[in-house]
Amino acid sequence: MENNWEDIFRLDDQLSEEERMIRDNVREYCQKSLMPRILESNRNETFHPEIFKEMGDLGILGATIKGYGCAGINYVSYGLITREIQVTALPLACNLLFQCTQFITSALRSRKMNYCLKWQKETLLGALA
Repeated sequence: MENNWEDIFRLDDQLSEEERMIRDNVREYCQKSLMPRILESNRNETFHPEIFKEMGDLGILGATIKGYGCAGINYVSYGLITREIQVTALPLACNLLFQCTQFITSALRSRKMNYCLKWQKETLLGALA
């Protein structure tokens, strides 16, 4: 058996087809669309709010939440999404992926419906404190 240094633990063999598809789609988005803007933002101290809308359209925001307009994917897929975004932009990953998830655990149902739908489509930005 030959070693594959990019996947030393053969993780890819253990993923479902859906998990691979999610990972590959997010990887493509990060490399083609996100990376150039992150580099430009870091060099010029700018901010691209349209990134949030794009991630909402891809179903990345609040991805593990079932209902409220969110994708409801499993936590393996969530980890794969987080990994791909972290490779490109770690601070962005931390804010985007956790804001809706933290809120959903403690908010009232009426607030969940209102805010999570807006976060998922990124018409509303949140922050962790």
